[in-house]
Amino acid sequence: MPSLFIHKPVGWVLARLSLAALPLLAACGGGALGDADTDTRASSAAEPDAQAQALNAGAPAVGTLLLASSTGTGQARRGNTCGVSADGSRVLFSSDAALIGTNSNFLTDLFLKNLRTGAISRINALANGSRVGVANPATCLAMTPDARFVAFAVTVPGSGFLTVPVTPTEPVIFVKDTSTGALIRATPPLASLPNTAGWQFAGLSNDGKRLAFVALPTSTYQGGYLTVANGPARLIVSDLSDPAAVRTINLQAQAPLSLSQASFFGDALLSPDGQQVAFTTQANVTAAGDNNGLFDTFLVQVDTGALQRINTDGSGNPVTGGNTLFGTALGLQAFINQGRGLVVYAGGDTNVGPAGLYEKRLDTGALRPVLATAGLPINGNGFKLDVSLPDDGTTAVYVRRTGNSQSGQNIATLRNLATGQETNVATTATGVASNGTTTTGAFISADGSTVAFSNNGRNLVGSNRNFELRAYAKTVAAPSAAAAR
Repeated sequence: MPSLFIHKPVGWVLARLSLAALPLLAACGGGALGDADTDTRASSAAEPDAQAQALNAGAPAVGTLLLASSTGTGQARRGNTCGVSADGSRVLFSSDAALIGTNSNFLTDLFLKNLRTGAISRINALANGSRVGVANPATCLAMTPDARFVAFAVTVPGSGFLTVPVTPTEPVIFVKDTSTGALIRATPPLASLPNTAGWQFAGLSNDGKRLAFVALPTSTYQGGYLTVANGPARLIVSDLSDPAAVRTINLQAQAPLSLSQASFFGDALLSPDGQQVAFTTQANVTAAGDNNGLFDTFLVQVDTGALQRINTDGSGNPVTGGNTLFGTALGLQAFINQGRGLVVYAGGDTNVGPAGLYEKRLDTGALRPVLATAGLPINGNGFKLDVSLPDDGTTAVYVRRTGNSQSGQNIATLRNLATGQETNVATTATGVASNGTTTTGAFISADGSTVAFSNNGRNLVGSNRNFELRAYAKTVAAPSAAAAR
């Protein structure tokens, strides 16, 4: 059975630290826990005329392009997209610009924009509007389909690494309830787990009540090319059902994760219902009948610890190959079809087909190809690909590279997986392609209606004379049609 650990909520942690006593980071000039904003409320003011028709009018028409990284009064700002709600109505993005109040230190914050009303709220903030964390960027991790819960990572005063001036800090993953403003600490103090250096996010359940992560080990450099881990990489699920007493479920015994040069070498992903975690490892998982010493993919039941090997074909035979020297045979990409299917990535050719994406049906055991990477400029590291899929798995969004490094562009691309037809989504409402580039990934809503992306083009929405990277949302299908597909 998994081992359990209860840790105190974030309110207790912050109260114990005492805001008045927290040291300042003189080198950065920021507050140790957070900088207070002059405006702590989300604005609901209307957008400029270019977007006015889309506001307060339900879902926008197909082809509509909206600027997400703007203030509540419609002023354009820098933004880097990191998520979109299931119905495409809200976009999550990061920005070092002043979207609410001031941002004199140019710290990266997370914002949630309601595209229907224009309201915007800061995610990495306490109820009084002050930022959470020391003077460093907030890292976007995930958002639930209904946009109620958002997971993000920051650094707070603690017992971990040292900064300048010498101030003990440690990384923390928080979950923000955007409905109530409550902030829940999802990861325990570093000191509670021996030889732990930090956390690698592994998913947030759709109801926001469970969050999975890998506890990364501290390491010792031994010279040359050798670094040795001081402990294991632990697979952990935090149960956030009771924010006053977060229950931490340690799956270390059930999921022996593999290491390379003291770093976690594999993948992990929480299912939408929070009941299972898929993980890849090169270690033998004898409880699941694995002793081949190769990368395999497994599913562990969070509450019981029951194990199942899932890198198998429809007949139950193991899938092998997939560039196992540099990555997993089947790296994890996303759960789709209400969690019944798991999209996995084969980094090289396997005994069941070429390199690419496959859907493993967890209810029937079937394995089907989704997207072959041959000829497609999809960059992956063997664990994850920069590809986003809706829940029905009929389309995929990724960034396609064209031309060379001097004259080429990165294009946010929507691909129909049945026909192979590709569409550039970084276009105006009248179909004019961006004269800039999409420098980061793109995200498609669960219903397939909306693609959120970032682009630095000057001709998309309003004026962008300095080629700022901004966050946008493009309606690519009617919500009703997307839901029926």
